[in-house]
Amino acid sequence: MNDREARIRDLAYSIWEEAGRPQGQEDRHWDEAQRRYAAAPPAETPLSDEAAARARRAASRARKRARLAAEAAKAATEAPPPEPAPKPKTKRPKPKA
Repeated sequence: MNDREARIRDLAYSIWEEAGRPQGQEDRHWDEAQRRYAAAPPAETPLSDEAAARARRAASRARKRARLAAEAAKAATEAPPPEPAPKPKTKRPKPKA
């Protein structure tokens, strides 16, 4: 793989991350990365290290979201069940003697 393809791959990955990691849109992300690469002057084309740094930051944010969701789910399951409503007192008729 040459440097151009590596940079386009990194751009496509960044686009995929920005889009929320949707499935089944690889071709669209790849085409967009090729357009961005062609439009950007060589000095402005992100390097692999920069793309990796963005991916690490995105992964960190995803881990934080997952951790917060897990904590919320755990808190919801650990909440005590609501107290049952008290039964109304009814007077029973006295047996006839």
